[in-house]
Amino acid sequence: MIADLRSFSGQLLEPGVSERRKAGRTRAECGTESVLLGAVEAMTGLVPRLLDELEDVEDPRNTVQRRSWTATRAKLSRSPADWTRLSGGLVPTCWMRTDPVPEPDLRALSWLLHLIEVLASELEPALQRTERYIEEARASRRGESKWAFADLSDLEILERRLQTARVALHRSRNGVVRRSSGKVRSSMRAPSPYPRGRSWWRLRDLAANIEDKSRTLADRIADLLEVAPEVADEPLLYQRWCGMRLVEGLMALGWSVEGDYVGALYLAGHVSFRKDAARVELWVENRLTREAHPSGFLCVAGVDATPDFLLVTPGAGGLDAFVLDATKSTDDEVLLDKRKYLDKLQGVAPAMIAGVVSGPRRPLRSWACAPFDLGHCRLTTQNGAVGVVPMHPLEWNPAPLRAWLSDVERHARAWS
Repeated sequence: MIADLRSFSGQLLEPGVSERRKAGRTRAECGTESVLLGAVEAMTGLVPRLLDELEDVEDPRNTVQRRSWTATRAKLSRSPADWTRLSGGLVPTCWMRTDPVPEPDLRALSWLLHLIEVLASELEPALQRTERYIEEARASRRGESKWAFADLSDLEILERRLQTARVALHRSRNGVVRRSSGKVRSSMRAPSPYPRGRSWWRLRDLAANIEDKSRTLADRIADLLEVAPEVADEPLLYQRWCGMRLVEGLMALGWSVEGDYVGALYLAGHVSFRKDAARVELWVENRLTREAHPSGFLCVAGVDATPDFLLVTPGAGGLDAFVLDATKSTDDEVLLDKRKYLDKLQGVAPAMIAGVVSGPRRPLRSWACAPFDLGHCRLTTQNGAVGVVPMHPLEWNPAPLRAWLSDVERHARAWS
């Protein structure tokens, strides 16, 4: 799952807003944003020590004239006050010596500023993108249940972490500029001779990977971080893996995607698919309450309901829904429990038959996707309202999901 998600989008390896966290972490499981934030944390923590260890150097281009009471390495002064009469002649009382002015090693500071700016150039778009995901997730996960409040708290923590990273990097840059009295200019050239100090030698290892353009920044510096970022737990990773396969499956059937599906799979959101005149709306982890939801459905049993994947298509006289809920369990009781959305969800528009209201509009299907190694879907009820789509990460067979999505496609195109 990790290998598939990393090739699809490294951000899907982030913990997100899962209330469950794994204690064990490995560097191989780092997500893109965690590595970027970890790199910023490593750099911003290193900058104060780098500035403390930086020695002043004498720059021959920057000099000052000082009075000297000896003629050693000095010249005669042109000031009348520095001469006196003695035995009928003029004798110098002091000389002028040109001394270089010690100042911070600007070459080292210029290179350090360059490394900070490289980090900033890759961090800022990542933060802006994630902040956009957070805003959409706030709308998608709102509700009155304890889970809704827990999700909101997790989103606020994630947002504060992003803002802290941005502020810390900006503060480090300002510290470098102040140390040089505003004289520093970014330079890609490493200083020679190289500054002494343990922190500077550690920076050299980090810099070699930051400036290597053959790979992404996240991959370059992942192995250099002392503490690996926290990774999401397996059930959440499996859910995102199923969402990834769902998006890929629709695209394989010729549906074009509109919007940023990575953000929806990462935190929650909405993705639109279009094929000719037909449309399919995919709602990922949206919390449905008793109030009308933009999907056209609401929750009528309990405080709220959060199906993993809700596909909404045109139907007879209104919108129809297909629910797919991911679970790592293969227990029959757990799989049968996924039928709950048939009773919990209801369309805002009622079901119509021959122009007459026939009752509430319920989802047409409420299925589970589970890691079975089967070559076909499995029906739980005769009418097909409940069943299982086999989705095994190790023995991946796209045929069952393709068959399930083909039914959704036929329904959408028939009523478009």
